[in-house]
Amino acid sequence: MSKWWNRYFDETLVKDWTIFHFHKNWIDSHRGDVEELTYSKAMDALVKSLQAIVQRSSDISKIWKASSLLADLRARSDIDKLWLDVEKILREKMINTGTNIQFINSSCDNVQISNVGNKRTHEKENETPSKKDVGEHHGRMSSSENSIVQGLTNIGGIARYNIIFLPEENECSPIKSIFTKEKWIKLEADWQKAEKKTMLPAGSGMNENVNKLLKKYNDGITKATYGYNVNLNKVAVLFDEMSIVNRDAYIFTEEWSTQWIKLSSSLESLHDGELSEYAYRDRIINRIIEDVFLDINNVIREVENQDSKVQKDSARPLGQRRSVGWEHDAMLIIKVNSVDFQVGFGEVVGNACIRDDKKMIEDREKILKSMQLGLFRLYQLFKQQGVDENDISNAETFGILVYRKTFHFYSMHYVNNLYLVDQFDGFTIPDNSGQLEQLSDIIEAMFSFKQRVINLHRSIQNSSNKKRRFQQKFKEQNSKLVAEISELRKKYTEVEAENVKLRHIIEESTGLKTSFVMKIKTINLVWLALNNNNH
Repeated sequence: MSKWWNRYFDETLVKDWTIFHFHKNWIDSHRGDVEELTYSKAMDALVKSLQAIVQRSSDISKIWKASSLLADLRARSDIDKLWLDVEKILREKMINTGTNIQFINSSCDNVQISNVGNKRTHEKENETPSKKDVGEHHGRMSSSENSIVQGLTNIGGIARYNIIFLPEENECSPIKSIFTKEKWIKLEADWQKAEKKTMLPAGSGMNENVNKLLKKYNDGITKATYGYNVNLNKVAVLFDEMSIVNRDAYIFTEEWSTQWIKLSSSLESLHDGELSEYAYRDRIINRIIEDVFLDINNVIREVENQDSKVQKDSARPLGQRRSVGWEHDAMLIIKVNSVDFQVGFGEVVGNACIRDDKKMIEDREKILKSMQLGLFRLYQLFKQQGVDENDISNAETFGILVYRKTFHFYSMHYVNNLYLVDQFDGFTIPDNSGQLEQLSDIIEAMFSFKQRVINLHRSIQNSSNKKRRFQQKFKEQNSKLVAEISELRKKYTEVEAENVKLRHIIEESTGLKTSFVMKIKTINLVWLALNNNNH
């Protein structure tokens, strides 16, 4: 049995070699090892095994078969379905055993990011959260604000939820067309004013080790670049050397995201028009989005928007079929006092090559509705806790839309009874060696986004703790006051008891005095009577 390729190719007849059967064999062989039971590791093992057979095998039939499989190596629907079934089983197992969340970094253990597996069909418009169910808007509206809200309600779609998507470029858009140019600019200024309270400078969240590592990467890439040509062999060696030579300064869970590009399959996937959405997410998107949060949480599973599901179910007439859920490709969840709040929502549209504007708009609207519902829940939390207006204005939710090779990062703020959304960051994944120098910018953007999510959690937690501290202080002061009142009552009771004793003494004294007076009067009368008799 060869050490160069997977044992499947030794145990299976050459004529029976298939990509599907290899994946099935991988799943069967690693059922007890969740770490190995991933699509990407199976694909890496398959590619390396086939390449090793072509280069090292002396059996011509094996070489021909391996070459044929390499040429036909595409992520197909049968492979996707196979792995989606695995994800479903793993997800159910994790939920049933209570191990679906792993907290690694104690300082950030209340933030988690999860990824989803399969394509979804979009639910009908009438099944999405309604404005009535989301709740009435906060505070009283001025006449101008009321007219804007009324105008949005008449439009329908996402406008029913008072959502305004500011990056909208279509001047004929139903939402944008109801505003004058000046009002639209005013809305953009309102969003920017709210954004300034939460935005971070470039490079936020990057520690010294990551900065040093990126500098070495950039210097190495520059040395390996000649004009528009890059010696990829030198670059690959550079990545490996950085992780070995600087072991003392390198922390796997924090710097792993800087190495996703070194995998050769990544570049191939960015040019594969036949690649499925599932495979594109697994090979490329997960390595960018999920891995930067690896030191916080490492879970890959299908994520259901419970806020939306509960909201829709509560809006259904009695006896009507329950909602099947509202799933996202990625979701950011933060914990506040052991309660989950969904604050970030991600969608991937197809693969890196296919243009599908219709699906992109559908996925984007799905993100916006979830952002609005998530922000509404945060406002409810703040309102219940009596948080002051300054802290409330720092609340925000996030959206990540990946269309082809471009990442769009959105933030939503609640301003003047409107949910304003705009893009605060973005980048395009480099798809050729001449663009490798852009990697450091991408990594900085991801770390900055991660820090922003952590800051949001800290802000919410601090506001909650501030309220709890105030309540605790009030409770302590109240307890102290109650104790003082109790002590005063005790003293009052004692004084009252003394007063009663004094009254008794006084009454007794008064009785004695009266008796004595009566006796004196009686004696006087007797004395007078005796005197009269003597005369």
